[in-house]
Amino acid sequence: MFNSKVTALKASKTRIYPSIRLPREYSEIIENNAEIIPTPQEENQDFLVVVDKESLNSEPLSPLEARVK
Repeated sequence: MFNSKVTALKASKTRIYPSIRLPREYSEIIENNAEIIPTPQEENQDFLVVVDKESLNSEPLSPLEARVK
């Protein structure tokens, strides 16, 4: 378990998204698909992050391949 601050990621002047940084040891999941599942809690908001196993085992797509897909 680790702690991380939720920060703002500004896509444009009108679009702001929450962003959470993971520790460097999880860098292998960068560019992989993930499902974010909010879980109901009474006191805190919890999220379950599920990284797609298929995408972890495959070669990363080039930026051009990712756009075409």
